Amino acid sequence: MILTEKWDKFRLNIKSQLNSLDQEVIENKVYITEYSQEDIDRYWDKLNSFIVSTADSELPRKVIRLHNTFIRYNKKKTRPEHRNTPANIVIDKVLVNEESEGLTKRLATELEEVKEAVDNDFASMFRKRNTLQNSLTPLWQQIYKPAGKFKEVMEATIEKVIMEEWNNTVKELNKNSTAGLSGINYKIILQLPEELVILLVKFENLTLQTRLVPKAWKTSIILLILKPTNFEYNILNT
Repeated sequence: MILTEKWDKFRLNIKSQLNSLDQEVIENKVYITEYSQEDIDRYWDKLNSFIVSTADSELPRKVIRLHNTFIRYNKKKTRPEHRNTPANIVIDKVLVNEESEGLTKRLATELEEVKEAVDNDFASMFRKRNTLQNSLTPLWQQIYKPAGKFKEVMEATIEKVIMEEWNNTVKELNKNSTAGLSGINYKIILQLPEELVILLVKFENLTLQTRLVPKAWKTSIILLILKPTNFEYNILNT
């Protein structure tokens, strides 16, 4: 638990550095079309590094330390000399449920049936990114098919964000969630001073207007969690 004094010092440190923060962190350009992807990436890098560096200097960043330790542990465990299981599995056979009796399983060996079973199972866990609609299989096309009045719904989501909306949303956040790749968890967001929140809201509205988001927001890390059991043609063991 972080003491109140720590949060007070964190906020004071942020306020004291705001004046030194580049005033062009979000430039006021004449036309929206003048903003480029490089601009958006640069603005976010400045805002993100400003918050993270201050938090690292003032707060016990236990979450980040644990996260980095977990990554190092996984890298070590996935080296061949530390691994008792194969790095890759070629799924040419797989256990499937009998159509008539869900509790009964049989070993499917036909290529098409194996492919269909694997697609159906992994469709609920993973999603494709930046892929053309016509390049998807029928299953994925159905998953990505817009539901309802898509245009009207989207127009409502890109209306300008106001401070009241930001504050109400932040209050509902799960404060126990782990920090993502940005290194900023919800507890930190809740403690940001209003002067910095104004900048963040301005940046958020800029992304809505330009329809450009930082590349960092489109990045994710998959950490390998090795299963203690052998594959044995069971998708649950992958």
